[in-house]
Amino acid sequence: MLHCDYVADPVPLVDRMLREQPIAPDPRLGGWLIGRYRDIVALQRDPRMHSNRTAYVTAALSPELRTLIAPLASWYEEWMPMKDPPDHTRLRRLAAPAFQPRNLIKLERRIEQVVDQILDGVIAAGRMDVVREFAFALPGIIIGDMVGVPEADHHLLLPWTHDIMDLLGANLNTVESITRALRSREQMFAYIRDLVEDRRKRPVDGEILSSLVSASDAGDRLSMDELLTMVASIIVGGYETTAHLIANGTLLLLQHPEQLAMLREDPALIPGAIEEMLRFDPSPSFNTRTVREAFEYEGHRFEPGQILYLIVIAANRDPERFPDPHRFDITRRDNAHLTFGFGIHFCMGAALGRMEARIAFQRLLARLPGLTLAEQQIERLPSMAMRALKQLLVRW
Repeated sequence: MLHCDYVADPVPLVDRMLREQPIAPDPRLGGWLIGRYRDIVALQRDPRMHSNRTAYVTAALSPELRTLIAPLASWYEEWMPMKDPPDHTRLRRLAAPAFQPRNLIKLERRIEQVVDQILDGVIAAGRMDVVREFAFALPGIIIGDMVGVPEADHHLLLPWTHDIMDLLGANLNTVESITRALRSREQMFAYIRDLVEDRRKRPVDGEILSSLVSASDAGDRLSMDELLTMVASIIVGGYETTAHLIANGTLLLLQHPEQLAMLREDPALIPGAIEEMLRFDPSPSFNTRTVREAFEYEGHRFEPGQILYLIVIAANRDPERFPDPHRFDITRRDNAHLTFGFGIHFCMGAALGRMEARIAFQRLLARLPGLTLAEQQIERLPSMAMRALKQLLVRW
């Protein structure tokens, strides 16, 4: 599955996988590709799996590059999604208050203001690159505000985020890219550390960073290393995935004019449309788990240390779970896609991403009634882990 055809259009390969081999060994990656919805759900629930599955970022690297990337891989192991209980439970409990509904509701007006400011800046031009000027601009400002990054420093976040996302996407495969990501992590940590020290003296009500600095669980607090890692993961997770949701979703609407017309006529359909965008073209195309102990499943034997690549984009197109799975239908019901994960590892920032996307599409459709695709060749970034557009040119 890992070739350029999959990046350009994964659907034919996904169909073939679901039809012929929904559980497929891949010795190149040291594990298995899992595509069927019911198998992914069952295996994520299986206690013989564990969440420390960062080996996928080095699976295809030479020994020399594995040595160079080791500090980044070890750091990634400390991220909350890589943990199982009790460590995961503790970290999530400490971080969860920052994402409580009462804090997110306060953001709604701010998101509306930011979206309108962005559109005010481009509307006279009659065209824009949705990826660069809209989809990335919005979450960059919002996550910067939430974490407590001054507006003058928001521009620092995107290059750091891109480099760290290359780690998560297993795209660090040269000395130059790994070295750049190591430098970005050091710079991000130094910056966050200064912010933390400031918030210890001057906390800000409703701000994620201040909440994490003061977070406690029966007297247990986040260590400095845990705090730095938590904030970095929130910035990265809250930036790129939301940006790709907005960009991919805009493309889907413009490619399906009958669905776009339905949304224009009834904006109340936007939340359901976002769920269908998440199902139909998810930005994270796979998730992973690692085998803890040997066991057999559906006639296959999984060995300790093997990585299971849970192909989200395949599960979201599984005809056993989703009728007419290749139809983009914003009125689809029972749309329990796996894009935000599953169970205790369900994405903590999902509500924030949905809110940003909802407001983005509400304002975009209301203010740009003539929105249409400009002439272009649609290209994706060369990533197996993320469904990401290089650009999306539109006009009105």
